[in-house]
Amino acid sequence: MMDQDCLFINEVLRGLSKTRGSLLIESPGGDPHTAEKILRMFKKKFSDKFEVIVIDKAKSAATMIAIGSDLILMGPSAELGPIDPQILLTFPTRYGTVQQLVPARSYEEGIEYIREKIKEGDPPILRIMLCYSRGKVFFCFYEKVFLF
Repeated sequence: MMDQDCLFINEVLRGLSKTRGSLLIESPGGDPHTAEKILRMFKKKFSDKFEVIVIDKAKSAATMIAIGSDLILMGPSAELGPIDPQILLTFPTRYGTVQQLVPARSYEEGIEYIREKIKEGDPPILRIMLCYSRGKVFFCFYEKVFLF
């Protein structure tokens, strides 16, 4: 689910005159801001009743749309997923940079880990990493995972 999807959905919805509607959703998730936009578009268009039909899976951002609807219809093997906000981080490598989505929870845990290490008087490298960009903080979290 990406921001570009909103343009297509808006065009489709504009051609409809009903105030009740359904969205068949099958998605591994995507951008939560896009999910919020899509939900608002559907709720505005289908002001009397907006339902979501989940055949197989609606994960993360798709779950947000589903729980924002008036009714969720699910097949016997359908599933909703956790809402796990992600942060796009940029990591320096010896060949340039790499971008990766990481769970926001991991980022929070990484910051908390750094704070604890600073309180304990751990190496200056941790203090330096805390002062750098958000991407650097995540490295510290990985250090925790692999070294302890």
